[in-house]
Amino acid sequence: MTYGWAILIIAVALAILYQLGIFGGSSALVGTSCLAATGYLCSAPQMNTAGNLIVSFGQVGQTITLTGIACTNTISAPVSIQSVAQTPLATGQKISIVFGCPLSSNTIGTAFKGYLWVQYNTQTQNGNIGEVGSVTAVASTAGGVSATTTSTSTTIIMGTGNVWVANGGGASVTALSSSGSLIGTYAVGSSPIGVATDSGGNVWVTNNGGASVTKLSSSGSLIGTYTVGSGPIGVAIDGSGNVWVAGGASVTKLSSSGSLIGTYAVGSSPWAVAIDSSGNVWVTNYGGNSVTKLSSSGSLIGTYTVGSSPIGVATDSGGNVWIVNQGGNSVTKLSSSGSLIGTYAVGNNAYGVAIDGSGNVWVINNGDNSVTKLSSSGSLIGTYAVGSGPRGVAIDSSGNVWVTNFGGASVTKLSSSGSLIGTYAVGTQPVGIAIVP
Repeated sequence: MTYGWAILIIAVALAILYQLGIFGGSSALVGTSCLAATGYLCSAPQMNTAGNLIVSFGQVGQTITLTGIACTNTISAPVSIQSVAQTPLATGQKISIVFGCPLSSNTIGTAFKGYLWVQYNTQTQNGNIGEVGSVTAVASTAGGVSATTTSTSTTIIMGTGNVWVANGGGASVTALSSSGSLIGTYAVGSSPIGVATDSGGNVWVTNNGGASVTKLSSSGSLIGTYTVGSGPIGVAIDGSGNVWVAGGASVTKLSSSGSLIGTYAVGSSPWAVAIDSSGNVWVTNYGGNSVTKLSSSGSLIGTYTVGSSPIGVATDSGGNVWIVNQGGNSVTKLSSSGSLIGTYAVGNNAYGVAIDGSGNVWVINNGDNSVTKLSSSGSLIGTYAVGSGPRGVAIDSSGNVWVTNFGGASVTKLSSSGSLIGTYAVGTQPVGIAIVP
């Protein structure tokens, strides 16, 4: 990577309207707007009486690494740049930045007209400076950040489509943007395997070697690590934000804050877990050639026979349940009541499974370095090459298919038709994968 800096000036147009705060007597800035130049995204500008202007912005067309910011009242390039933590920013991804701007007076209603500057690195650019526009703002006590704030900061907004991968050999998880660009790698517990994201963008990771699950924020910050059963593998989040973890000889249910709700017996060597549209929990019993169905409260509904060594499970929009039989090189389809609908051949040493928005079923063939696509009725659509030793699979909102390559320390991205889009490096021995919805 070459390290130069280019200046981006965000054009902001603010329509100002003040209203008197009934409680506390504060004035609020409302009706703001932000107009960005071609190639950039800009929204939600607010300024406080300390001159701190918060702007949510992004860029399109390339991946950058943000390294510094500045705010000036002339169009001349800034004499100095406020350094910030190096922050990768993928094309289309928004970031919230607090700029320190030179107000003439630290009072409500003080106007500022000037320029916002962003310093960044790319793979190809070095020392480029370009004007994009100007900013106009008026100080308010509702400026998005404390009026006593004196330092600038940046915060990544981990957006829809980001991909999280559990690195089983690295005690970490890697976050990629929807385009495959590296966002960061974050420490978790020992031998992470399963990964799931909740509605708030938080990331839950099973630590197979640590009898625990780790919760990270959407930006990768550690929120907490919580004890579960021994050897946790699969993890899924229900509609209420509760976390279900399969491992040992049971399933553990945690609240969204990590508090233990209960532990429930299932079959032998539980592996994968999925939640259906009614909130029921389906768990594959790898050692019992069966799948167990629990209610949302953990009550046993039934246990149903499937193929040999069931290892993966997913539910479709119709409530049907698809189970991967690793020992049988097949997938079994059950109805929502557990009745057998059919069993369909796939590749060698079948592993993970995911269902796309059209109801097609994607199954990992670990022994063939491929993924098989079946229709919702089980008919073979195609088999497509991926990397070495694939294990996990997830579908993004565009129907693209993401596969972890355990033997290749990478993930492969395929289009909905199975065409190769790209392969991207992650940590060692990647297993589980989840995508922020």
